[in-house]
Amino acid sequence: MRGGARFVVVGTLVIAAVGCGGDGGSTLDVEALEAEIAANGSADLEGAVVGDAVCPDDADIDVGGSFECTLTIDGQDVPFTVTRKPKQYSFRPTKRVSTLPVTNLEASAAAFVLQNEGLDVSANCGSEQRTYLIVTAKTTATCSVDYGGFTRALEVVVARDAKIRDIRWTEAKLDYGVVADRVVQQLVGPLGGTFFLSCPATFADDTATAALTPGSTFSCVAVRNFAEIATIEVTVDDVEGAVTARVVP
Repeated sequence: MRGGARFVVVGTLVIAAVGCGGDGGSTLDVEALEAEIAANGSADLEGAVVGDAVCPDDADIDVGGSFECTLTIDGQDVPFTVTRKPKQYSFRPTKRVSTLPVTNLEASAAAFVLQNEGLDVSANCGSEQRTYLIVTAKTTATCSVDYGGFTRALEVVVARDAKIRDIRWTEAKLDYGVVADRVVQQLVGPLGGTFFLSCPATFADDTATAALTPGSTFSCVAVRNFAEIATIEVTVDDVEGAVTARVVP
């Protein structure tokens, strides 16, 4: 797991007076202010897609007052506080802003799988849609890893300083053979002997693997001598792949 990821702080930017006369009493040109924030509010974020800045239409205030605008960066809303000063407005992020390249998330997620399962996989944390994860508080990013035949989801916990603190699975990796063995062990008594388990909606064949969240259920049938003897509901207990099976009345 990679920690201490690089982060960039969006700095304070000051603009000249926008639509203000020498006495500071003219009406604020909101559109001009929005353009300034959009042009300068992500100056340190190379490669980020900057959207529109939105300020309230009634934002004209007295000297010393403030209001909030929002700038969209890589599809994420970043609040900016705008303060009226004599002959000018200044704006800065309302909260401390840290950023983490999404490619760092993906590298950390892939390293986590390699370390814990010994598999070299690719990870997707959304780098096709955005360059940076914008962090103003403890944040959880959702990622997925590609096992070649299926994908499995995990979460990357990022602290306010944009350092990765934890990576955890949100889905269990279920192997058909393991699930079948566990279900048979649990129900061999109630069903009066061993049986074959078939779960076609979840496992396409006897070698299939599926990824499911804890608490989810799926249906199977117990087969003996080519005849169905019971319908079985299987519940996923945890991300480690433990399951609980019961015969459906």
